[in-house]
Amino acid sequence: MQRVNSGYWWNARGIAGFRQLLELSVLAGGTASVYVGQPLDTVKVKMQTFPTVYRNAFHCFKTTLAQEGVRRGLYAGTVPSLAAQVEIRTENRFALGRWHAF
Repeated sequence: MQRVNSGYWWNARGIAGFRQLLELSVLAGGTASVYVGQPLDTVKVKMQTFPTVYRNAFHCFKTTLAQEGVRRGLYAGTVPSLAAQVEIRTENRFALGRWHAF
């Protein structure tokens, strides 16, 4: 008699389910890193580009938010950054998987 422990997700879905979960987590991680870091990156680039306009990072953030808003100001350039991050993380995960298979 074979005993099956179906209480764990990896037994129920098999290894294919684990790979799909891993790919989904890579996508979610890349997306989250872009959406969290994009406003900070926008502030950094604005302060580097216009060093005499802004006193500090908070002043740059507040001014950008007031003048340009959230979508056009803080999240400008999100789509290319999102595409790049997801691609980079996917390639890194693929390379890691191939390394472990080696």
